[in-house]
Amino acid sequence: MRRSRRHSPVSDTRAWTALLVCLGVVCTLVGAVLPAAAQPDRALRLEAIESMPDRPGLAPALGDLVGLWPGQAIDAADLRAARRTIARSGWYERVEVYTRPGSEPGTLVLRVEGELDDGVRLETGFGHDPLDDWYLNLVGLRAHHLIGPASTARLNFQFGRRRSALRLEIEARRVGGSGVGLLLDASGGAEQWNVFDDDRFYTQEIGRRHVHIGARVHPTRSTALTLWLGRSAADPQDLTQEEGERRDPAPGLVGPFGRQEEFGDLRLDLTLDRRDHAQPWRRGLWTLLRATVSEPDSGTTFVRTRAALRAAVPLPAQQALAFRGDLAWTDPGTPYHLRPIFGGQGSVRGFRDASLSGGRGARAIAAASMEWRTPLLPRGAPDARVHGVLFVDTGRFVDAGGDTGPWSTSVGWGLRVRLPWVERVALDAAIPLTPTETGDPFWVHGSLGFGF
Repeated sequence: MRRSRRHSPVSDTRAWTALLVCLGVVCTLVGAVLPAAAQPDRALRLEAIESMPDRPGLAPALGDLVGLWPGQAIDAADLRAARRTIARSGWYERVEVYTRPGSEPGTLVLRVEGELDDGVRLETGFGHDPLDDWYLNLVGLRAHHLIGPASTARLNFQFGRRRSALRLEIEARRVGGSGVGLLLDASGGAEQWNVFDDDRFYTQEIGRRHVHIGARVHPTRSTALTLWLGRSAADPQDLTQEEGERRDPAPGLVGPFGRQEEFGDLRLDLTLDRRDHAQPWRRGLWTLLRATVSEPDSGTTFVRTRAALRAAVPLPAQQALAFRGDLAWTDPGTPYHLRPIFGGQGSVRGFRDASLSGGRGARAIAAASMEWRTPLLPRGAPDARVHGVLFVDTGRFVDAGGDTGPWSTSVGWGLRVRLPWVERVALDAAIPLTPTETGDPFWVHGSLGFGF
């Protein structure tokens, strides 16, 4: 059985305080470095974005798409990235993106002219979410401009880390030329929940579905505030033993299962997005603050909170230092399968997925990573086919019973290989520097994208 670890409340408080201080220092340093690092030698300023056809809200939506706004300092790399992003967006059947001089010396106007594409298209390929990691659109349909300029509707079968689902997403940006966007997110599928008990490994399939509607506003150009309201459901199935001596699961290894649960959800997201569109893996900043209140049809209301940081600071020779920080907390009434997990990719890569937090999930987690990224083939290229990475991960968690686990740390290396269609394939090998629950001397993770 998994041994319970108890620590002094005073030492626990100091440890959590130290981690929070470290994360705050990292955020402060990154925030101080990025304004200077993200805009090297940018002598021009963007005066305006023009669109032809001129539809209400289309020009500001183009600015959202390419990450540019009037008054911003820009250079040739920004303009090349904007052209590439607009051409790949699917918003146009044919499009020209060019610049003309602005009304004052040193300013220019970005002009987009083309024929809007409002047909239904087949969609496949890879996507990445800074919080939920990578996903693969195995097959799907996509349409733009159905409910207004720059609106997007997608119906995809998605496959990702530990999950698969049929998902419908609709986003109407800047409705009626206003600053408000409307969203719909609905999905139905399954998630794999991993459970370790000594040398035995179990999996549990949890059926999931949700329907959420949202409204989004931009308090500033790089921030977004989104309010979500909807319903979700979870249907935990029986445990299946995958490894180890055959034995029935110990009582209490996971929470109650075999009963479908339904919830009403209210969620508020505040995001800051300053990712660089030309080289997002090398420079930029993305942060999230999230609070979710859920009310089961039978039970007590429970609350979950999340904070996340993703940042990259450029170094000479097309190298970069990347940082990741994650904090999560759930109150005691949260169902086990809605709690955060700890261990594996997304927290500490030297451990198996969810092997540290246990079958009932974690009440709270705190994790941080630092990664050095360098181009290998061709050496020093802005968009190399192969990158190498070195990383260190560390963190701590509070288990379902309220006990604080020890610090967990790992170091490792990896490759990021750019391939057609899937963009980048990632392979990480990590060595744990602290004791593991599974006894593995190292662990290898595969994923898509740069990782975080």
